[in-house]
Amino acid sequence: MSASDLAAVVVVIVATLACGALVVTAWNLVLAARRLRRGAARLEAAADALRNELLAVSAEARRSLMRAEDQLDRAGHLVEVIEQASKMTYRTVANPVIKAAAVASGVRRGANRLRQSGEDEPAPPSEQTRRRGEGKDRR
Repeated sequence: MSASDLAAVVVVIVATLACGALVVTAWNLVLAARRLRRGAARLEAAADALRNELLAVSAEARRSLMRAEDQLDRAGHLVEVIEQASKMTYRTVANPVIKAAAVASGVRRGANRLRQSGEDEPAPPSEQTRRRGEGKDRR
C-alpha cells in the first residue's frame, strides 16, 4: 500500500466519521426541535389561559370602575343638593331669627326702662353700667 492509498483510506475514514457525527448532530437537533415545539405549545396554552383570565379580570375591573364612577357622580349630585338646601335654609331662617332676636332685645330694653322709670329711687351708677356691659372686665 502506497502513501497515496493510505491517505485515501484515512480521508475516507475521517469523512465517514464526520458524516456520522453530522447525522448524530442532526438527529439531536430534530429531537430538540420536537421538545421546543411541545414546550412552545404548552407555553401557548398557558399564555392563552392567562390571557383569558386577564380579560375576565379586566372586564370585572372595568365594571367595578363604572359602578364607582356612577356612585361618585351620585354623591357629587347629593352634595350639590345638600349645599343648595343649606343655603336656602340659611336664607330662609337667618333673617327671621335675626329679626326675632332684635325684637326680643328691644322688648327686654323697653321692659327694663319701664321698670326703671317706675322706681322711686334711681339705681346706683355701678349697677347701671353693669347692665349695659360697660363695667365688665374684658380680657
